[in-house]
Amino acid sequence: MNYEEAIQYLYHLRTFGMKLGLEKVRRLMDRAGSPDKRLNFIHVAGTNGKGSVCAFLNQGLRSMGFRVGMFTSPHLIHFGERIQVDGENISQQDTIRWTHYIREIIEEPGWTDEPPTFFEAITVMAALRFQEAGCDWVVWETGLGGRLDSTNIVSPQITLLTHIDMDHQDVLGNSIEKIASEKAGIIKPGIPVFMANTQPAATAVAQRRAKDLGCFFEVVDPAQFKESLKSSNNNMLLQGSHQLHNAALAWQAIQHLQNSSLKPNEQLQPQQIAAELASTEWPGRCQLVQGKEKRIFILDGAHNPSGVKVLIETIRKAFTISVPISLWFSAFKDKDGLSMLMQLVNGIPGLFEICLIQGAGERAANIESWIHWLKANELQIPVRIFTSVQEGSTQWRPSVCYIITGSLHFIGEALELIQANEQTSSTTRKQTCMESERGLNFYNHNNL
Repeated sequence: MNYEEAIQYLYHLRTFGMKLGLEKVRRLMDRAGSPDKRLNFIHVAGTNGKGSVCAFLNQGLRSMGFRVGMFTSPHLIHFGERIQVDGENISQQDTIRWTHYIREIIEEPGWTDEPPTFFEAITVMAALRFQEAGCDWVVWETGLGGRLDSTNIVSPQITLLTHIDMDHQDVLGNSIEKIASEKAGIIKPGIPVFMANTQPAATAVAQRRAKDLGCFFEVVDPAQFKESLKSSNNNMLLQGSHQLHNAALAWQAIQHLQNSSLKPNEQLQPQQIAAELASTEWPGRCQLVQGKEKRIFILDGAHNPSGVKVLIETIRKAFTISVPISLWFSAFKDKDGLSMLMQLVNGIPGLFEICLIQGAGERAANIESWIHWLKANELQIPVRIFTSVQEGSTQWRPSVCYIITGSLHFIGEALELIQANEQTSSTTRKQTCMESERGLNFYNHNNL
């Protein structure tokens, strides 16, 4: 089995669909020797911000001398991004080796069920990799929901809940309370819980479950983190007020862990931890890239209305854009793509064109309703339709800001294309912080 064959085998498991439940993944983990039993987990669930919180945790714990494994999803460009040890993607060789090992398990005579799903398989693969690497801590992101997500078979040392909002209603329920109940399903008896300052209805659900299970529970106020960040004389590299909330959640958790039985090599003061978190980078989250011919790209993985709202706020507050703006949008069919597009068009002034990507595959959205809404509103803005970012990139023009959003999968494709053909340099973080102080100066497309 070579690397391509290993990846194809794992992706083939997607044909068995997404099946929420813990029985099969628990059986697979046990047959693999229960590597999860020898690891210290920080379990993270929520609607938006999970990946960023994981990135902050990873940065902070590593700065204290811990060896850290991180399991996140989805990947932007390379599969190996999902399973990292001390910031390094799982190697192709290890991917081959652990895929072969898992394949052997599920082809044994005793395995009578259909194979595990893709996510179940890589959940076990991640635990095997982290055990072999001797990780002190594992930052463990849920995939979908929490209660029945494959990651929920572990017993963590601490539980974190990020912002909770409407998403995946077809699976998790059609109310904040139902969705919060699924997310809070990762709370375990007696395990401390820290939660972002999210919607009151979601907080109430999580707090009630924590109380029932005898857990310490705290809603994190970002004010203390902001004060420590100010004392450290550092600015956040990740833009947006939502990232301050995400960082504050990780900051509070790391301070709690410093008092745990697993002592760090280096004890850090609150302002030192804040400074470390401020230096965290996480691709695809309001990422600013300078392209050729004075092109600018802002890529963000917002994939639900709540995420799009935050993106618009961040663009307004964090960037000075003095060139024409081209909006590029694509979303999966199980998302509220029309609502997201409406927010973007109404929330970002200065658009001179809108480009819709009609994706392929089972999850591709039908964009007819998007086109109908754009026509009905007579926006007087040209609308272009492409089958892929690569097709549309042949029409990229000089001195234009391209805002690309709608899904992590979509911006992953765009980022790979930009890195291969466009990128001359990433904007320096100092420059980004300077831009955040200037406010906005959108280019008026009527002056073209």
